[in-house]
Amino acid sequence: MNTLYFKLDCLTKIFAYADVAKGEISGMGLVEKIDDMFVVTELYLLKQECSQSTTEIDFDDLGKLMLELTRQGKEGSLKLWWHSHASMDTFWSGTDNNTAKMLSGNEWMFRIVVNKRSSLKASLDVNTPFHHVLDNIQVSVYDPDACRVSELCKKEVKEKVKESKKVLDTQTDDMFGGLGEFDELECCPVCHNIVLNYEKKCSQCGSKIIRRYRDETNVSRKKRNRKHRKRKVSANIQHKERKPERVGEDLPW
Repeated sequence: MNTLYFKLDCLTKIFAYADVAKGEISGMGLVEKIDDMFVVTELYLLKQECSQSTTEIDFDDLGKLMLELTRQGKEGSLKLWWHSHASMDTFWSGTDNNTAKMLSGNEWMFRIVVNKRSSLKASLDVNTPFHHVLDNIQVSVYDPDACRVSELCKKEVKEKVKESKKVLDTQTDDMFGGLGEFDELECCPVCHNIVLNYEKKCSQCGSKIIRRYRDETNVSRKKRNRKHRKRKVSANIQHKERKPERVGEDLPW
């Protein structure tokens, strides 16, 4: 169990209570198991005495709440203790640990601490067979309609959206598929709009595009530098001596 779910109004209430209170504030909550999820379905703000760093719930008021839940058959669902740290960070103090251990009794109980900056920390205290704490429990919003809405959207997309099977132009595919060759692109000399390799006119103003590499636009920069660069060719011309055929003949050199 690594996630505690909240009904949206319950999560909103916790942060609203923390924001309105001048110092710390605390209360209880109902946790119900829905399918395989533990969901906070109700929050209770009890009578209490608070300061900037402490909060003490009135146990008489807590007793009245437990009696009322017993009449409703929900006494076993009071499994959340929540409180705020006002403007301080969210952490577990020694007092928090002792309070959570006491309230969890012989079973288990979730605890939540929030602050005015909307930070939240959640843990689970378990007292069977011995007391141990599962810290850093994740918190998420419980939305019973989420799956239904997702299926409706999936069905609507299938009905209304048609996937195109047209193959993109190779030059366009190169550009959007990781082309690192900036010299494969051109800019319109009039409006400076970027023009794709295969376009002969600017799509913005209609001006004719003059390519820098007329015959090599389909050749990548690395290949162009390797295969199409000008190379200096050196040739050693060896002159062969030729004997004159007859005496007195003038040789060309």
